[in-house]
Amino acid sequence: MPEPYEPEETPGSLNRGQLQRIMIMLAARGIKSHDDRIAELSNITGRKIDSTNDLSYREAANVILTLEMAAHHA
Repeated sequence: MPEPYEPEETPGSLNRGQLQRIMIMLAARGIKSHDDRIAELSNITGRKIDSTNDLSYREAANVILTLEMAAHHA
């Protein structure tokens, strides 16, 4: 039996603010199509993502941090 997820690691536990911020940050990088967003999120998280809403709270925080770091080094 799989171990239960911690609440912040539960797929789909990201909050609305995180979702909005991720969408804005991806758009600012020119990543606007659904397929391109999904590919970028899958790349950052290291797992297959089917929808931005699949992200856990912790994954969303990591995506935001990764995109912020990339923006500062661009």
